[in-house]
Amino acid sequence: MKHTTNTRLPARLCDPEHWQEQPSFLKLSEPQRVKAALRNRPAAQSAPSRGRHRLALLVCAAALFLGSYYLVSRFVAPTLVVHGSGMAPAFRDGERIIFNRWSYFRRTPERGDVVVLKRHGRGDCEIKRVIALPCDSVYVRGGQMLVNGTLVQESYLSPERQTFSPDMEGRLLVVGKNQYFVLADDRANNEANRSRFVRRSEIIGSIER
Repeated sequence: MKHTTNTRLPARLCDPEHWQEQPSFLKLSEPQRVKAALRNRPAAQSAPSRGRHRLALLVCAAALFLGSYYLVSRFVAPTLVVHGSGMAPAFRDGERIIFNRWSYFRRTPERGDVVVLKRHGRGDCEIKRVIALPCDSVYVRGGQMLVNGTLVQESYLSPERQTFSPDMEGRLLVVGKNQYFVLADDRANNEANRSRFVRRSEIIGSIER
């Protein structure tokens, strides 16, 4: 048998210079690779494109701000306007106050709280101060109000205001279950300060200062 040799094979496989054709990855020089990378790089945005992008971001931010403000002012903490002087001096006529709908979500009203009440058959609300809680007793004697036999210190009233409602002198009242006894701060105003028992369902929130 005649032995033949392949003259096209390199003498040493590890020496690329012995190959008749070098591998393709060796043909690409360093400057060529840099030029190819630059060609493949995304083009920078033009000035008008950047301006439109910024304008879109500003519009989105403004829409988000207005939407958040509407949700908070409408459903979380809307504002009310005081009409009349029934809650003076704590709240003045025409004053804007923050109404917290969620204040009694996890707790019950307490003595001294200023609460917002629904007015049945009318679209507006009214604000009163909680004087006594369910099952409390209320008694007025000599211009002083006693709740469960303890004198109530009403520091929120102005000095010239009396601490009792005129129609309560000498009367003993007992607050019913699931009811609250409320009064306005202007005790001399008979129209605004009629003694009143309200159910828990009528209290829809409180006033935040």
